[in-house]
Order: sequence, then structure tokens, then C-alpha cells
Amino acid sequence: MKKTIALACLSFFLLGFGCKKNKTLNESQPAITTQASSYLIPAEQSDDTLLWYSKTPCFGACPTFSFLIKMNGEVTYHGKQHVANLGEFKGTWTKNQLVELEEEMKKIDFYHFQKLYDDAKITDLPYMYIGYTKGNNLHKIKCRYQYPSEIKALSQWLDEKILSTTFNNIEKTEKR
Repeated sequence: MKKTIALACLSFFLLGFGCKKNKTLNESQPAITTQASSYLIPAEQSDDTLLWYSKTPCFGACPTFSFLIKMNGEVTYHGKQHVANLGEFKGTWTKNQLVELEEEMKKIDFYHFQKLYDDAKITDLPYMYIGYTKGNNLHKIKCRYQYPSEIKALSQWLDEKILSTTFNNIEKTEKR
């Protein structure tokens, strides 16, 4: 009987600790949302942000990075972990590449998607953020679980574009 009570108490303690840990993980996510908000401010200046694309860590080997495109074609990439290029890099997109991005966004009707695709019960998935602004038309999407195939395709398209972009090294981080 004492073993059963002790086992029950231990189970409740561990369950409570696990829930607290998950709560801490979920509470850490808004910092990235705040970062996205600071990048994506509706504007029409040539040096303002056009697109912000970012993936957060998971409990495994998920690629973690952020990619920023300004309206003037300046691009910045920050590889954080589990990516080929670690560190800070800058590059430039041509007018044609910017037009191609705009066509891609129009093709999938980016502005009609929900702002959040998630399930708080699932904890081991990274977040993916995509924010796009054209003038005062700003839309940010936070994806983690069961998001539309069009957004997955856009993410793959952006990943390919990142790989084909020529970057100049700003600050390279050594692989660990």
C-alpha cells in the first residue's frame, strides 16, 4: 500500500514537472514573434523589409536560421544550427528575383492564409515564420503543425533560393 501511494506521489510530481517544462518552452516562443514584429513594419522605403523567413530549433537536428529580404534587394542570412552555413551573411537579390518572389506570393495568395497553424499539445516541432509586406499590406504567418501545402511549397522554394544566393560572409561561426 505504501509503495502504491509513493508511486502515485512520484507520478504526480513528475507529471507536474513535465507540464512546467512544457509551459516554459511555450513561453519562450513570443520572443521570436517580437523579433518578427520588429523586422516587419509596413512601409514603402527601399531599405525596409520585404520578407522575413525563419525556422526555430526543435529537440532534434532541425535547421535553425533567419533570412531577411529588404525591398531594395539586400538579403541577410543568419545560420544558427544544423545548416550548411553557420553565422551571418549578406547578399543581394536582383530585381528579377524580387519580381519572382512577388509572383510566388501572388500565386499562392499569401495574404489569405491564417496567421497561426499550431497545436499546443505537440511540443517537439520547430516554428516556421514567414512574414511578407508590400506597402501597408503586411501579413505574418506562424506555422508549426498542420499548415497548408502551399506554405510548405513556399518554404521549400525559399530554401532553394537561399541555397542559390551568393552571400558574403559577415561573421562565420565554426561548426561544433
